[in-house]
Amino acid sequence: NPFATPLVFGAPLVTPYDVVYDPTSGGYIVTDPGANALWVVSPFGGAELFVADPRFVDLRGIALDSAGTDVLVADRGANTIWRITRDGVVTVVHFGAPLFRPVDVSPVTGSTLEFYVVDEGGPPPNPPPRVLRRTSATAWTVLAEGPPLVIPSAVREESGTSDLLVVDSSPGAVFLLQSPNISTIAGGPQNTGVKDVVQDIFTDDYILAGGTNLWRVPRGTPAVIPIISGPPFVKLTGITQDWSDGTYVVADFDLAAIF
Repeated sequence: NPFATPLVFGAPLVTPYDVVYDPTSGGYIVTDPGANALWVVSPFGGAELFVADPRFVDLRGIALDSAGTDVLVADRGANTIWRITRDGVVTVVHFGAPLFRPVDVSPVTGSTLEFYVVDEGGPPPNPPPRVLRRTSATAWTVLAEGPPLVIPSAVREESGTSDLLVVDSSPGAVFLLQSPNISTIAGGPQNTGVKDVVQDIFTDDYILAGGTNLWRVPRGTPAVIPIISGPPFVKLTGITQDWSDGTYVVADFDLAAIF
């Protein structure tokens, strides 16, 4: 009998997009492109400013680096991956090509230098939708590009493997990327609008968030099981899991809310 409790509803949030659990503080770090800022949301409710920077344009996906010390953020509008330290120092990790419209970033386990990026791409002659891996300060590997990717929105390492989970909101699918092979785990037109995925730390199931829905996909099956559909959600765009108790925490872009 799941239910959703708002931690923040409205100000100071404007358009919260993605959220990541921070085990160091026990809170949740949120990207907010409408405010050009990142917030820290307390598990007891309320939000405090983490960092705002005039260089931010359209903040999207967020992750902690593999060491759990710094924050990585994909900025779709600035074509930039930002690194932000605990004391709010913002530096450019990467700017420009081969990226075009980066929308999510995820660390490579065991490496503070490498990370994965999902890039929306654009119409020709711009690059198509892609999943890339940064292998050094100047080198990138394209892991997947073009169909079946249409509007990819999130990437995560699958638990216990070197494979990747890739979410695409247009076909409403979760793909398993075993480069160069990509296959559909679950989803379809009924799941159009799915934006993000987290792998449950207790069950290994995939938990999907998008639109007005939270879904569960048991690992190893194509079944998509509704957890919550409809109110109070309007437009979910990000999800994380609190490692301390297994709670899912989601960002609702249109409601300016964290549940």
